[in-house]
Amino acid sequence: MKKKQDFKHIIMNKIVEFTVKANAEKLENSNENHRLNSVLYEQFLTSKLSNFINEDKFFRKNKLSIEVPNTNKNCWYDFAIIGKGIFIPVNIKYCLGYEKTNVGTKMGIYYSLTGDLKSIKQNLINNWSIYLKSLKQNLSYENKSDYFFLFCSKVNSKDVFWTSMRKLHHLVPSGDNPPFQIIPEKNKFLFNKRSTEEQFNFIIKTLKKSLELRNKPFLEFKKQFEC
Repeated sequence: MKKKQDFKHIIMNKIVEFTVKANAEKLENSNENHRLNSVLYEQFLTSKLSNFINEDKFFRKNKLSIEVPNTNKNCWYDFAIIGKGIFIPVNIKYCLGYEKTNVGTKMGIYYSLTGDLKSIKQNLINNWSIYLKSLKQNLSYENKSDYFFLFCSKVNSKDVFWTSMRKLHHLVPSGDNPPFQIIPEKNKFLFNKRSTEEQFNFIIKTLKKSLELRNKPFLEFKKQFEC
């Protein structure tokens, strides 16, 4: 019996399909250098997506809308799809694909592992101490929340795919850019071989390694200078 496709996955597949079309349209109608910087590309794509989602039959039938945060505010997602019982935060990654790219926010991890959106909205977990304490207390294997990534290649406008925090296969610890980094090409296919608990532990252990690397220079300093 064929497994029913997750509704959130259907939504993300439609967004990928539209993004490929939007990229092609931009190439056809532009004489400029097509390799825009990330900020300009995100502005272009969120504008196109807003028009598409507001007019598309599927999204209207399912009463889904798009939220694009104010660009002047430092938000943990570039856009979100919202509906009854639906919240899909999406981080757009406009990159080369084979290089490391920053995850960009620890809030995506927190939401995926806890489903606790209220604490994020109320700015209750901004510093690392409170964040980690709250993450441990609210960790929930039963929650269905997830944080999504929309990868768009700088060199191939047709190379667009999505994945999510719960489906990441390969992570790179980073002391300079915590919580960690990812290489898009190594996460191109949804990874389903870990249980929810195993995936959560994989994410948390990588976060731990990043924080260890971040603190290493200070520990070395203390070792050399007694002051």
